[in-house]
Amino acid sequence: MSGLPSHPKASRAYLWVSLLGFFLMALLWGLGKTFILIFGAIGLGSGLVYYFQWREAQPRPPQRTASKARPSNAAASSPSRPSPAMLVNRLIAFAAMGVVGAWVIYQVVTREADGPSAKEATEELPSETVVEQTPGAQADALYAEGDYAGALVLYQRQLESNPADVAMLINVGNCYYGLDQIDAADGYYRQALTIDPNSTSALHNHALVNYDKQNYAEAMADLKKLVAIDDTYGQGWNLLGNCHYDQQRYPEANVCFAKAYQLGVRYVGLFEKLGFLEETANNIPKAIEYYQEGLSLGEPSTYIQERLKVLEQ
Repeated sequence: MSGLPSHPKASRAYLWVSLLGFFLMALLWGLGKTFILIFGAIGLGSGLVYYFQWREAQPRPPQRTASKARPSNAAASSPSRPSPAMLVNRLIAFAAMGVVGAWVIYQVVTREADGPSAKEATEELPSETVVEQTPGAQADALYAEGDYAGALVLYQRQLESNPADVAMLINVGNCYYGLDQIDAADGYYRQALTIDPNSTSALHNHALVNYDKQNYAEAMADLKKLVAIDDTYGQGWNLLGNCHYDQQRYPEANVCFAKAYQLGVRYVGLFEKLGFLEETANNIPKAIEYYQEGLSLGEPSTYIQERLKVLEQ
């Protein structure tokens, strides 16, 4: 006769514990592997105990015997109840099997949920991915390489879509300046200043064009406005110092060059002028210091070498 075993209370208890274990495992699935393993092991282990007790409760067929006259053993053909020690050992074994089973279930489910592993995902991608540069990035790269004509074409295309883009107007002007087309560059710098009169880059570059044309008054007007807006603009102070220097306004030039030096401006010409200005002020040790620092840049300067020979005698 099939059905529940002859000792239903214990077996039904295992059944309910098994169902409860699986229910808690499903309920607490998102809390992590520990809860899944614990309640999965309880559910599987209790379920296995219930199953085997159910099997032992079923009637067994009589065993074959060598003699027909031997009567069948009633004890052998009826179900036997396992001893308590056997139940404990079986429960431990089934609990261990439950842990392993719960772990396998967890690995399978989480692997499917998370998708392919990092190695598999990497193998599906090409060995080398090419990131396409934007037109702006391509133009910047060409400008940095000194290909002003190539950069100019790309900058102008972007400017067509937004003629009021101050940064793009300055970029186009810079390309023309690099191509020695000073007047064309000046036109774009003026357009940028019309849109944004306080653009420090446009003020500096417009002043640079006027400095090249020796229009010192216009250049200095832009530069004084520039350093008033941003007194940390080192190149602005440097260019203002050059305007003073070319007009032999040495004290004013020295102040501007010293400010540019404090802000991190470094080039051989700056040290040549700083050294000269310190010499005219009869500050020979400071002049030597500037000259030596200029040589440390690694750029050749016949002027500095000659002045050091004179001063270090």
